[in-house]
Amino acid sequence: MRRANHSLDAIQRWMQAVITWPGSLRDGLHSAEAKTHIAVEPEGIEKVIGRSMAMTGLERLSIYGNAYHARLLESMREEFPALVHALGREVFDQFSIGYLREY
Repeated sequence: MRRANHSLDAIQRWMQAVITWPGSLRDGLHSAEAKTHIAVEPEGIEKVIGRSMAMTGLERLSIYGNAYHARLLESMREEFPALVHALGREVFDQFSIGYLREY
């Protein structure tokens, strides 16, 4: 697949919009914010993020999305240790994920 020429700034802003969007990466790709930078469907993501020998462009992008959300969750645990203790980690994590998606 032929890669499109996008500026580094556009790629960075697009990537931030996609991985920080609440929900899935596919939702992020379809978000208006992401499309203001680069309009690409999941099937054409490799025009922006190339595939490696082992992973597709979407799989490579998901690494960053998962890491971003894991860091947010870890920050929530560190910020509210008493609540983690009171609720238990699993319930706290579910609550935090819902909160982060909403806000």
